[in-house]
Amino acid sequence: MKRMVAVLAVVVMLVGMVGMAVAEEKKFDWTIYEEAPGYEYDKFEKTWRVLAGYVKKYAESTLVFGITVVGNKENVRTPITLYGWWRDKDNKEGLQQITEVDILIGDNLFSCKTLLGDKEQWYVPLDSESAKEFMAELIGAEEVSIRYKYKIGSISRDMKANEILDMKELCKFLIDNNPWDFLLDGNGYDGKKYDQIIKSKWPMEISE
Repeated sequence: MKRMVAVLAVVVMLVGMVGMAVAEEKKFDWTIYEEAPGYEYDKFEKTWRVLAGYVKKYAESTLVFGITVVGNKENVRTPITLYGWWRDKDNKEGLQQITEVDILIGDNLFSCKTLLGDKEQWYVPLDSESAKEFMAELIGAEEVSIRYKYKIGSISRDMKANEILDMKELCKFLIDNNPWDFLLDGNGYDGKKYDQIIKSKWPMEISE
């Protein structure tokens, strides 16, 4: 968990370099997240996170794809973020620096061509519009295909509906509870400001 929280903290820091906004005051009940898939609480950092991911272990490698968001008792602290990696069979050492992630759901292709992270792990924050469309499609999907591109090739995987039930459940939970209304980080950046910056720096392209 420490690595994931640290990774998402970088997203907050990067966005913090661009501009400031103040979120409207709204009532936030963080305890609802205790019922979400993959709920974890760090008592030292006083932060919670929810996450759901797909893990495929090959003979010589490990492929991971997931979705997460982090918060505390006052606010949601990060945008909804996709993450993943392609590591060795022990899930420790990254095999390739992933440069692009494509997600095919039915006829809809969701592409993340600007990623954050390193060889060990990629991640990308989503703006609210793209996140909602992506998650709505994933909830109803019978199969989701992912492709990780790297400098000299790519690796792809088809994920069946029964292999991503937790991810489907988390996506439904997030859509129902609209975390964007309560997004406010320690620098005063709210959901609207994150949307503006993410769309300009790390956009998710959607095509049919």
